[in-house]
Amino acid sequence: MHQPGVVRYGASHTGFRPELPGQSGGYRQRADSINEAMADSVAMPLPVVEPLPVVVVTRHQAVLDWLSSRGFPVYEYDEQDNRVLRWEVLSHVSDPAQVAGKIVIGALPLHLAAVTACVGTIDMPGLRPDQRGRELSLGEMAEAGAELNWYVVRERDIPAMK
Repeated sequence: MHQPGVVRYGASHTGFRPELPGQSGGYRQRADSINEAMADSVAMPLPVVEPLPVVVVTRHQAVLDWLSSRGFPVYEYDEQDNRVLRWEVLSHVSDPAQVAGKIVIGALPLHLAAVTACVGTIDMPGLRPDQRGRELSLGEMAEAGAELNWYVVRERDIPAMK
């Protein structure tokens, strides 16, 4: 039995086509388009979802500037047009409560990453050894191939290993 508002696809002799929700008697009508199928389905309201708080874990100003230059809302402006941090920025995480259930951008140990909603890391595959551990410019980050990658880390019990 189909649920209202759900468009299913079914195979037919003419190919893979959308199906309308089931009719009484067990027969299904075929629709020639998604629009036709959706026209007869009941609209389901979307849930209201509050955005999760974001925390950036870094000691480097260039990371904040890089995120901002990519359109991430790291900063907002006050009434005097002063740039003010919108996201929480931490140089170090010592308590899991600081990142629990939040979106985190930065390097975290796995036991802390496991309590976050997700972790974004700025990976720079072309970073030279002499550039590690020092402040980089936006140009140097671009040359190193900086990109933001997202991960979800979860703790699991592992069976005993031999």
